[in-house]
Amino acid sequence: MTVKPTYKALEQRVKDLEQRVSEYTQTEASLKENQNVLRAAIENLPAEQKDTLMLKLEAGLDLQTIADVTGVNRETAKSRLRYAVKKMKQVMTGLELSQEI
Repeated sequence: MTVKPTYKALEQRVKDLEQRVSEYTQTEASLKENQNVLRAAIENLPAEQKDTLMLKLEAGLDLQTIADVTGVNRETAKSRLRYAVKKMKQVMTGLELSQEI
């Protein structure tokens, strides 16, 4: 024997689905906004830091290879990467704080 849902039960399910869609839409918009902020932060890095960060993240190169490609010594590449990561962490921390507000 199957039980047919009542009108109130169906109405509640519709409201629940609408709420979930609304939450999803807000989350999606927030993610897009965060992506835009991160892209802008990467673009605003000094060229040397941006290049080093992208070679590490996008190409997956190790520090020595990054140094060879960019024509600097390993310690310089390491320093550039460290500064770029520090700046990106600051941006990401700011994003986390703004989401809590």
